Amino acid sequence: MNSSAVHAERAAIERHRHRCEVRMLIAARTDERRGEEWVCAYLAHPRVAGRKVALTYDMQDQMNKGHDGREGLWL
Repeated sequence: MNSSAVHAERAAIERHRHRCEVRMLIAARTDERRGEEWVCAYLAHPRVAGRKVALTYDMQDQMNKGHDGREGLWL
């Protein structure tokens, strides 16, 4: 596998991971065990710092489009 193919594969894996994380956060907002406070704490955690802006943007974008956190869905 050449380096551009490896780069493309890594980018696809990262895109998939990001979308899964966004879906999880959307679903968590309405989960009675988690909720908005949990989502805010998750996004404030230092381990998420490098992803926070993109997660927040895509979470808001997907919710504006009607996403409810369903697995596999991306609008």
